Amino acid sequence: MLKNCMVSFTSNDVCFTFAREYHARRRLEKMSDQQKPWVIEKILAYSSISIIVIAVISYITTLIVAMAAGSEVLAEGLWQVVTFIAYVGLPVGFALLITLLIINFSRRGREK
Repeated sequence: MLKNCMVSFTSNDVCFTFAREYHARRRLEKMSDQQKPWVIEKILAYSSISIIVIAVISYITTLIVAMAAGSEVLAEGLWQVVTFIAYVGLPVGFALLITLLIINFSRRGREK
């Protein structure tokens, strides 16, 4: 049935859909488990990017508040947390990014 369906896929939409799904499944089966992205790599990628973005936003916010209201305002209340995020966020984000690169290079080295 599969050969008949694959030969006449242009005349029947059901056969065309079946053939397309069949080939997509075969491509996924051919991919090795090592080529599929690992969960830890996804977590590191998303967390590093989000920490870097939050740090940059807090840094820009700190600069704007310091220019508008003075640096004395940054020593009080919630602005201490925002300033701390600006100082610590970028190094932590880049450390996560470097860790992701090391994991990725070591995995690719093991594949070859």
